[in-house]
Amino acid sequence: MMLKRKIWKVLCLALCMILVFSSVALAAQTVIVAKDVKGFMAEKQINAWIAKGFLTIGADGTFKPFTGMTKADLVKIVNKAFGFTAKDAINYKDVKIKDAYYNDMLIAKKAGYLVANAD
Repeated sequence: MMLKRKIWKVLCLALCMILVFSSVALAAQTVIVAKDVKGFMAEKQINAWIAKGFLTIGADGTFKPFTGMTKADLVKIVNKAFGFTAKDAINYKDVKIKDAYYNDMLIAKKAGYLVANAD
């Protein structure tokens, strides 16, 4: 009986230590934020989307919120937000295979939310 109680205490202590140290490790992770959106009206959302990988920041750590958003940017965000990954086999007239956003456009077409001129 005493042995069972000691085993339980050791197991509970080990579990508590695992929980404590794993939460410390998670808290130590660096949160990436864009340095040029501080005080911007959409600061919280932009930084949340950067953290989720929906948006990216430049090598200089800036997002440049006033440069506008392209169709390719929007498609990338929608694909990631909804987890779309299946691609359509259609070739676009206005998007070249070598374009960085080509695959995102094929995914958007397959998902059915983008209609574009195709060959």
